[in-house]
Amino acid sequence: MLPAGWRDRLILVAGENTRFVRGWCLEIHDLAISKYVAGREKDLEFTRALVAHDMVHRDVLEQRLAETALEPGLRSLAAARIGRDFAEPAARAGT
Repeated sequence: MLPAGWRDRLILVAGENTRFVRGWCLEIHDLAISKYVAGREKDLEFTRALVAHDMVHRDVLEQRLAETALEPGLRSLAAARIGRDFAEPAARAGT
């Protein structure tokens, strides 16, 4: 599940490190929303790391979540996961 407008935020990756092969990557907040919605342990470990390393912003995540077509229960669950990541002192301290 991805927020509305995700295609407009794709990031082109190409250069020497990719042997000049072009690829399109999700913008980090769009990727994080998909992980919060999926909710597998590996996804939640990933989102905790994103928060711990200051790679995402809570306000942007909440906005993107609001732009994602979800059933209310799943939206609430994803919102709680976002809140938990930003509330955990260990996540914010980078440990």
